[in-house]
Amino acid sequence: MSSAPNTAPNTDPITLTLTGTNFEASGGATLTKTGQTAIAGTNWTRNTTSSLSIDFDITDAAPGAWVINIVNGDGGPASCSNCFTITAQAPGTSSATPPGSPQGTTNKNISILGANFFPGATVSFSGTGITVNATPTFVDTSHLTANITIAQAATTGARDFTVTNTDNQASTCTGCFTVTSPVGVTFTNPTTLTGTITATFSRDVTGVTGGSTGNFIFNVTGSGTVLAATLTCLDAVDASTSCAGSTVRKAILTPTARLVPGEHYTATVNPASASTSITDSNGAPISQTSGAFRASLVEQESSLAASYTWRAIPTTRAWGGSYTTERIAGARATYTFTGTSLRWYTVRGPDQGTATVTIDGLSYGTVNNYRATPLFGGFVSFTGLGAGTHTMVITVRGAKGSRAGTGTFVSIDAMQPGTAALQKTPPVRYQWRFAPFAGASGDGRHVPLDDRPRIPTHHRSDRHHPHDQDRQRGNKKRGFARDLRNRRPVRRRLGISRAQRARAILRAWTSISRPPTSRSARSSAHGCPRTSHPT
Repeated sequence: MSSAPNTAPNTDPITLTLTGTNFEASGGATLTKTGQTAIAGTNWTRNTTSSLSIDFDITDAAPGAWVINIVNGDGGPASCSNCFTITAQAPGTSSATPPGSPQGTTNKNISILGANFFPGATVSFSGTGITVNATPTFVDTSHLTANITIAQAATTGARDFTVTNTDNQASTCTGCFTVTSPVGVTFTNPTTLTGTITATFSRDVTGVTGGSTGNFIFNVTGSGTVLAATLTCLDAVDASTSCAGSTVRKAILTPTARLVPGEHYTATVNPASASTSITDSNGAPISQTSGAFRASLVEQESSLAASYTWRAIPTTRAWGGSYTTERIAGARATYTFTGTSLRWYTVRGPDQGTATVTIDGLSYGTVNNYRATPLFGGFVSFTGLGAGTHTMVITVRGAKGSRAGTGTFVSIDAMQPGTAALQKTPPVRYQWRFAPFAGASGDGRHVPLDDRPRIPTHHRSDRHHPHDQDRQRGNKKRGFARDLRNRRPVRRRLGISRAQRARAILRAWTSISRPPTSRSARSSAHGCPRTSHPT
């Protein structure tokens, strides 16, 4: 038996005319090849008992010799082993997707695109360091999938890849695949409690996301909870760019809440919990990278992260259900308001002391909140202010308001600027006291109220002179002036000259006759007249 034609390309169906003997009017035929699926014949047509025509669809069939098998209608079989050969066009290669991957890539699937690929076709790469892990998967005649591994030490740069069909015809795509270095990630940690966390990439990346399933996150070290933050991105010239775009060079997280001083945090790029990955320009995911940092332990007083407050005392007698109070000398409360007058609602009582008040830098004297019995609802009134915004500073003197006093507290219950509504919880900014210190920036440092130094108290026995304590504190002239006012003899043991004594006398008399200041605060010793005041 023979076939005409005896060879044909695998591009289209074909009709084979077989020459032999004893062909019957009906029967069946197949083309077979080891390792390939049999191709069934159709349209059996007996021309004569020695000529038979059969159609075969050999489109994309594997090239090589195929066996022709026929079976007459009465069951008589026949075959021809070397009667027909399928040929193929040479494969064509066009591209790879992704077009490259970084050093150290393992088990990466690469799509090889082209034409006339056969099942069983192989793929190879130029140079060294790229391994094709198994026979590529035949998707269709224009698509193969190759799984590769790139060694960590593989040379970076463009590579060729070659597709070879089973008939040994091959096609090479020149420079169609690139080995790159891995994308590096460096972290810039926040220097304040409200600072940002920045991930800087060594080259452009794409697809940065935030949130609980994002690929750039931060959390407390050891915790699986992602902390809330807003995400912004910059390109290579620090211009704003879309985080979903392909030109991201920096990703910035801004925590929505202040960091906890001294807490340990970890920032991570491409965590395992991410729903998508940050990829390089070739579409390859960058490696998971983490950076640990610790939140600031030291903050400047002016820092937005620093939050200072006086102690809060809850009571139903206060306007807002509580009032703030402090007793340490130098503690300050700053309040900004608008209006031509102000009422400072305070607390009076035996434990309340004195405070100095300035408005816009001008002194309004000393306020004394001592009272033998507690009183809520009283206020200190400041009038005659100019229109506009003003800043009031209350500074605790750390002094009792009376010898009978039991404390030096200064309290803020509420504020009422001008004719505005009463502010039961006024927006007051509380500060630490300021202590001179030559070694600090600006020749001073802010001392936390809870870290104040303890000053020993010197007790005085009856045998001591009543003014020895003044002299022990270095106020010799004050002691001298007091002796003068009390008409007591001036003791020579003060160790001052006649000229110094004369000047002290002059200052003492000046102090006694000095008129009161024109700027003063008018206090109301009565409770707040509002009938709705809490009891």
